[in-house]
Amino acid sequence: MSASQAIELYGDLLIAAAAVISTGSAILHARVDWRATSMGVHLMAYLASLAVLFDITFVNAFLIKNHQPLWWELTQAFLYTAVPVTMAWRLWIQWKVRPRGGRRRLPSNSEAAMTGDKGSDDGGKPERAGAADS
Repeated sequence: MSASQAIELYGDLLIAAAAVISTGSAILHARVDWRATSMGVHLMAYLASLAVLFDITFVNAFLIKNHQPLWWELTQAFLYTAVPVTMAWRLWIQWKVRPRGGRRRLPSNSEAAMTGDKGSDDGGKPERAGAADS
């Protein structure tokens, strides 16, 4: 085995590991009430898009290799769209909750335990009765 082949095999094994881990993460997240908050929905979309990305890359690396039919390339193009879309969504969420007028210090685990703060996905805004989840 040449050095180039060894590096390619190493990369393929990393892709396989990423596919298994990302798919497992999406499956485990699906087992909780991820629809309860907007961040839960976003996280599910983010995890699922990464799982699809790595799963397709795994299929390319191990099963298809050099010959890719047009239907497969079109499927990949469609599914690969999910990654930048969910990354842009994440950036928008981060932009909405960014602190204004300086950095916001998050409470440490011990401070959160003392105050009962469990964190939220709403940027620290007080919850309003009847407010729609956005």
